[in-house]
Amino acid sequence: MSRSSAWLILPIVAGVVIRAGLRLAAGEDAFLTHGYTFYLTLAHSFLAGDGLCYAPGESCASRLPVYPLFLAGFIQAGVLYPGVVIAQSIIGAGVGWMAWRIGNELFAPPVGLLAAAATAFNPYAVIHDTALQDTVLLNFLMAAALACLLAARRTRRNGLWLAAGIVLGLAILTAARVAFFAPFAIAWVAAVGGTNRRERMRAAVVVALPIVLLTGAWTMRNWRVVGAPVLTSEFGRSLYLGNNPLTFSHFPEESIDLTVDGLPQLSPDGYRSIERLAGQDVARDALFRRMGLEYVRANPGTAAWGSARKLWVILSAQLSPAREPVVQWAYRSVFLSAHLLAIVGLWRARRDWRVHALMWGLVLSFAITTAVFWAHTSHTGYLDPILFAYASAGLYRLANHQ
Repeated sequence: MSRSSAWLILPIVAGVVIRAGLRLAAGEDAFLTHGYTFYLTLAHSFLAGDGLCYAPGESCASRLPVYPLFLAGFIQAGVLYPGVVIAQSIIGAGVGWMAWRIGNELFAPPVGLLAAAATAFNPYAVIHDTALQDTVLLNFLMAAALACLLAARRTRRNGLWLAAGIVLGLAILTAARVAFFAPFAIAWVAAVGGTNRRERMRAAVVVALPIVLLTGAWTMRNWRVVGAPVLTSEFGRSLYLGNNPLTFSHFPEESIDLTVDGLPQLSPDGYRSIERLAGQDVARDALFRRMGLEYVRANPGTAAWGSARKLWVILSAQLSPAREPVVQWAYRSVFLSAHLLAIVGLWRARRDWRVHALMWGLVLSFAITTAVFWAHTSHTGYLDPILFAYASAGLYRLANHQ
């Protein structure tokens, strides 16, 4: 074991203990009632033989399958609590291990250790990783995909290219908001994944194939179950929530889902149309999509300003949904500092832009998704490993006057 990997054990183990300890101290009732309990509904439905549906034959493509199936395993084993808490604590702290790999690949071992420690002790993640929510799995899978892609570029090992495609495909089946990154990743592999064109194209195919097979299998399942080859039947609703006259009536201070409380005020005819399509997931989602697009076409300036406001929530390190002022400013001080240090690290790495273009693609895909839809703070978690890697590089180089 190298010295850097030996030092890595401490923050990872400590990260597991802190995460599990805080969540277990809050108790089982808090865990089961304060998260996204609909995932438990989906998991129980699956185990009952009714598929990943909210009720038999209802809303069977609203959510992606990975996290409900993850929960179903613990329910089946009879260890939902504390089993999920412990498992998610390990996964959440394990993102720090991935940050270490990313920091090593992009910069140097000391940078990797700093990034691992920052990720493992990230105060937001320490609390949020053990919630009844899919983000901890998504964050780990996305970090693992980045680590595999970077290592595969260096080693040219087909097994790592394949692993990258598998975990990226699983990430997309955990949360659809990362799907737009896949084309960036495949294009990056096609550009830097080998010493000649043939090798690069082969690597791109090896990465793309499991993504296509995994997401394709799920969309074909949805075609059979809900009548359309969709990744999720929530796309249109999400588009509309992010682009309507009441988008900022609650967001970013509160959950954007509260916007649905104002739907009856928007258009009586439109609201009645939505109500008539209850139970018809695909048709209802298509109506939401059409309403969102009509709003953007009718109000291009307002929609563009809204996109800028959504991006500013993330760039300014604003907690969304908001918390009490002391928590808000503590979070902002940590992440604004990380943003500034990351800019230093990014600038110092500009000469090796081909390698770092993968990270730019991740950030760009996130920015586009945020501008079109929206992003609460929890949605940014999969960016944290690279944020801390670049911030650690900036701090390391400033400390060493490089």
